[in-house]
Amino acid sequence: MNQLLPARYDESLHRLALGVEPIDAAREQPMLSPVMLTHDDAPRGQVRQLFRRHLSNRQALLYDGYYTPQARPLTMRLFDQREPLYATDSDRRRFVPRRLRIMLPSLAIAEAGPPLARACRPHLYPAAAYPVSEMATGLRAHVMRAPAGAPPLPQQRPARWARVLATVPAAQAVLAQSTVVARAMCDERGEFLLIVHPATAALGVGGVLRVRLRVFAPAEAVPPNPELPAIDPLWDAPIETPASLADNDPVLRGEALPAGYQPAVERAVDLPLGRLLRGQPVLLI
Repeated sequence: MNQLLPARYDESLHRLALGVEPIDAAREQPMLSPVMLTHDDAPRGQVRQLFRRHLSNRQALLYDGYYTPQARPLTMRLFDQREPLYATDSDRRRFVPRRLRIMLPSLAIAEAGPPLARACRPHLYPAAAYPVSEMATGLRAHVMRAPAGAPPLPQQRPARWARVLATVPAAQAVLAQSTVVARAMCDERGEFLLIVHPATAALGVGGVLRVRLRVFAPAEAVPPNPELPAIDPLWDAPIETPASLADNDPVLRGEALPAGYQPAVERAVDLPLGRLLRGQPVLLI
């Protein structure tokens, strides 16, 4: 039965379940290049409706027979490659992958709410190949786990998916009494690219911005079976659940730490203004 048109017409209605506009966290702007957005269980062979990418880089998931009748959780992953199944060799490494879980209401509930309640703008943070000027104020570095325990864990290992904050003043040890001037996310290699906004870099003195680097990380995850990392390289990336789809939600913005993340190590670093710092010692946790 048609809902809008007379019965003599064929009618096909598409109802938006979720619209996603990925945001470049460094520029605070919508992304200029496309990223892949898929259901989180795709590597395990689950077949679901595909997200539809538009020329604007916005992506849409429509209500279908699975999502229409009742509220259901949607766990999605965003990563920087063309292929729908994530592989480290195919990752263009301009942005660090993220996994998000959002509760989608039934179609009836969604239709009763405002259209913007069906849209979100998750922030993706720069990765190793992010196109950044060498005249930017920032830091390229690694976070590694210190050797510990008996084999097979005697050597340094990447602190996968760790988070890094840069705060001022560098002498202030209490985070609540500090100002965050930059954030970064580590990839599966423990590598991160931290970029300080030009307006914030103006806080520097004598050509240097002295910051306190604060690293947060979860306990080291152990795969439930040895084949899992090869099947799904993102198996241990944190799944984050925003409290809302509002633009200022701290989870969507990447400002809230995932569950289980704890302070791991701190270090004061002098960032040269207008230069991307390299060659710093590994941040060891």
